[in-house]
Amino acid sequence: MINNYDVIILIIATDNKGYYINMQKVWKLYMNTHPKIKAFFIKGNMNINENIVLDKNNDTIYVKCQESFIPGILIKTIESFKYIYNNYNFKYIFRTNLSSFVDLNKLYTWAINNSINYSAFIGSYRGINFGSGSGFFLSKECVNYLISKDDIDYNQYIDDVSIGNMLSSKYTITPNKRTDFGDFDTKKITNDEIKKNDVFHFRCKNRSNMNRTVYNLEKMYELIYKK
Repeated sequence: MINNYDVIILIIATDNKGYYINMQKVWKLYMNTHPKIKAFFIKGNMNINENIVLDKNNDTIYVKCQESFIPGILIKTIESFKYIYNNYNFKYIFRTNLSSFVDLNKLYTWAINNSINYSAFIGSYRGINFGSGSGFFLSKECVNYLISKDDIDYNQYIDDVSIGNMLSSKYTITPNKRTDFGDFDTKKITNDEIKKNDVFHFRCKNRSNMNRTVYNLEKMYELIYKK
């Protein structure tokens, strides 16, 4: 049976650190609360018997691969794209990561009002423009283009650069907004501004203290979802 959602969110995840597990706990509070959006963590697991396994809670996709930045994240992403393409009818996939926070209502408003193949906060690496791996949109057409390729070099670049490189000859990246902060308590944008503007993606990573990243995510959840 094909399942219908406007947006599928795929969240790069791992259980190899306690703070990553705690980030997942925050995501689980809200990630599947919107009726038109379906979210999954995507993780590597060499102990599964099949290439792809969906967990019993229907919120985690396990891919048979080692957890690693290169090539693991790209393998998890492409294999999860294949699974979603074959089992879901969707307009967009939004691929993101644990240290991001998403306002689902604002994300949905963007998704239903735009028809874009590739959209993200844009980065550049050695002349390659790419959609930042913290959060990029791909249309169903784009996803099909990627999963149809039979010459993917999983070891050449990190995942977001690799995807940008593969799409560069066919698709242009449309810029998207993102708000970044490493400490919720000292961020430059006010809570009222967060609520009133149309930004839906918040990069909450504190590189020097990942437990602070968990705190940032918790505070964003309280701000956006708790009444």
